[in-house]
Amino acid sequence: MDMVPASAEPLLHPEQCQLRPSDHRRWWVLVAAALLLMLLVTVGPLHPMLFGVPQSEPVALILLTAAQEKGAVCLDGTPPGYHLQRGSGDGSSSWHIHLQGGGWCGTVNDCSNRRMSDLGSSKFMKPIQFTGAGILSSDHLQNPDFYNWNKAYVRYCDGASFSGDAEGQAEGWNHTALQRIAYLSSGY
Repeated sequence: MDMVPASAEPLLHPEQCQLRPSDHRRWWVLVAAALLLMLLVTVGPLHPMLFGVPQSEPVALILLTAAQEKGAVCLDGTPPGYHLQRGSGDGSSSWHIHLQGGGWCGTVNDCSNRRMSDLGSSKFMKPIQFTGAGILSSDHLQNPDFYNWNKAYVRYCDGASFSGDAEGQAEGWNHTALQRIAYLSSGY
């Protein structure tokens, strides 16, 4: 039971099968748009809306004012701080503690400049968001192992890899950072 007559012409003639240069451009634009949409859905701003990922609020900075009495301060003498997001469910008794990087300041100018930024003063530290932050993310699809753990993000501000000691502080300078600068200046 053949329904196509033997004398039927092809649906497209060979010259109709070729794409014009403008058609190539449209095709690439469509491919690029599809890839961009897939990226936005999987890891971009559309992901939380489409998959019900909870939007997190900025996590406030908690200052350790008692640390000043012990000499644990930022380069400018302000107290250090951290951000804490409480865990939930079976992650409420587990902890992920992240120490922010920052490296040593190596010159007097470098340490002085840091005193005017969040790498040297808690005066410049702002609330942060853990959403979309990889291992600190609260999205169970992006971070299936740690999404509901307690998360502490310890801010770096002493210029000395968390070894700062302000005993013998000179004009608000962190003593360990000054020792480091003196050591570097000596040509070790």
